[in-house]
Amino acid sequence: HLIENAKVEIELTNHLLSLPDLWIEMEKNSRIPKRIIHADVKISNILFDHNHQPLAVIDLDTMMISTLLYDFGTMIQS
Repeated sequence: HLIENAKVEIELTNHLLSLPDLWIEMEKNSRIPKRIIHADVKISNILFDHNHQPLAVIDLDTMMISTLLYDFGTMIQS
């Protein structure tokens, strides 16, 4: 019953399974530019004012040179 309820999500996931390999290949071939990234993207690393407007990014000790895919991945995790 659970598998049937998640059928659409399972099909989408199966359809996208090749994306990580594609991204790895693109990075190896320098088709994704490298830049300075935060490397620990999560909401708790942003300071907000009393109106909930972002003020600053903090926790910069994790910064490094990589692709935006790394920051995207860590953001999705959090």
